[in-house]
Amino acid sequence: MPCLEGQDEGQGFQVPQLPCRGHPGEVSERHLHQLDILVLALGGAARGFAVGVMVGGPGTRESARSRSPRRNRSCRHVRGRASAGPSLPRIDATTTLTVLHVMRTMDLENVTAIGTAGWSIPKAYTDQFPSSGSHLERYAQRFNAVEINTSFYRPHRVTTYARWAASVPEQFRFAVKIPRSITHERLLENADELLKRFLEEVSGLEQKLGILLLQLPPSLVFQTNTTGKFLELLRRAALANVVCEPRHPSWFAPSVDALLADLRIARVAADPAPVPEASEPGGWRGLSYYRLHGSPKIYYSPYSPDALDALARRLSAEARDGLPNWCIFDNTANYAAAGDALSTCERLQRVTRRWV
Repeated sequence: MPCLEGQDEGQGFQVPQLPCRGHPGEVSERHLHQLDILVLALGGAARGFAVGVMVGGPGTRESARSRSPRRNRSCRHVRGRASAGPSLPRIDATTTLTVLHVMRTMDLENVTAIGTAGWSIPKAYTDQFPSSGSHLERYAQRFNAVEINTSFYRPHRVTTYARWAASVPEQFRFAVKIPRSITHERLLENADELLKRFLEEVSGLEQKLGILLLQLPPSLVFQTNTTGKFLELLRRAALANVVCEPRHPSWFAPSVDALLADLRIARVAADPAPVPEASEPGGWRGLSYYRLHGSPKIYYSPYSPDALDALARRLSAEARDGLPNWCIFDNTANYAAAGDALSTCERLQRVTRRWV
């Protein structure tokens, strides 16, 4: 079953009466933002129904959105369909939150992505995965995301990416690491053609491409004329979200953080952190990307139960606020990543049950 299991079909489900925090019939921008994220899985018709129920039909829904300055970026392609349909009767804010509650329970996995670097299945955990299918097919039945690191070392054909995409469920997403030929050899300079080729290759993932990961060498200093120029090029060319894992202290200056935010590039929260600021998400705050390399021994150590408990609480809190987040375990050298990811999924389910 997937990482964040929703309510089984056919089960009785008693929705609690949630407290009303707004005026009757109004929908907060946070709720609309959450629905914009969930529409990727639920589809435009579902969002149209839910928002129509909340505010009493298409006309009222539009007026509700017009009260907020934030623009909807994630579902422009379905807004026309979402607006279609008959008007629905206005209901109070308690029922509004009930609708959100059910949608959260069903589709929280589309806000939180958990996986590992690569999709190997260690022998110690084979009994927790399906027995048939390729490693990726089996992996994708337990997790909803994976980070492809092999792209850092060598290119893959478009057809290879397409085959991977075809072997996973519709809601599964890939993060792909940008090649070292760009980051560590060219140091982000004169890399236009290399970037173009890489983006053509990963286009084989189509809509299942979720993240492009730009991990930088520890020695790479931020320079506006070179690194800043590459970031602008990458953001213009990339169709997916971009996250950056810098490791030189110069990248953690407020001015660089502001540039990343302007370019809609999220800064990775890494553990171990090369500098204290690297332990927290930064840059663009439209998503969080936690990249956990193992601690205290990088790439080897599993995380303690207390650390995983704290992580699950944080992921749950961000998801509750409608913030998409990714959590990738990269402590693969001694096969700890799969166990940590499975444990985090279980903890996140328990935490989620308490707030839904």
